[in-house]
Amino acid sequence: MGAFGRFAMLKMCFMATAMMVLFVAPRAHGHELLSSWEQDKAYLQSMDSQDDGYCAQVFEVLWHWSKQGNMEARRSLLMTMTVLHGPYLMLPNPSVDMLTVQRNVITLAAHSLADYATDEPEDVVEFVVDFYRGVKGLEAGSKFGICIAEEPSELCVQHAVDDQVVASFENFATEIDIFIAAGYKPQCLGLERDEEREVVEPKAQSQMEIEK
Repeated sequence: MGAFGRFAMLKMCFMATAMMVLFVAPRAHGHELLSSWEQDKAYLQSMDSQDDGYCAQVFEVLWHWSKQGNMEARRSLLMTMTVLHGPYLMLPNPSVDMLTVQRNVITLAAHSLADYATDEPEDVVEFVVDFYRGVKGLEAGSKFGICIAEEPSELCVQHAVDDQVVASFENFATEIDIFIAAGYKPQCLGLERDEEREVVEPKAQSQMEIEK
């Protein structure tokens, strides 16, 4: 089966899955998830990273609102994909190589540059810009870079899409949703590393002596 055939099959799986879950929304803390961004945001902030299903729940909520065009949700998702700020979440994908991770981060960052909320960190603009600074076609002096310097907006990103530097968000989202329908799940590598560190944590001397 050629690449086109595989893509078509994955797309059919995605459509079938979407039909099954279209009217199903999980509940949490007395409200229906995916019905209000502000409530969902508060819910995520109340979660503990050690809660069962934390990685999948965070991704589900942020991905839903990201596809609705919520820029704050996109920036929150971007933050969870970083080593320093989040659980180092990797989007559902059959490939986990660094090139794919970088492409996803750069694409999401480029599509997260508008409608800043008043309660977001003051340095959030610089945080987002850092991800694509120096990328050919997005650097200062490019059509995208000039537009962003004047006023960040979705119109600026269209320059990068037209120049085929990044995918449109619609195509990017379709690709990720196809992978989800095919059974791929988000991974939170930061949490996995935390668990590994707990397993190999040195024992206290007194405990080691007792086990002897």
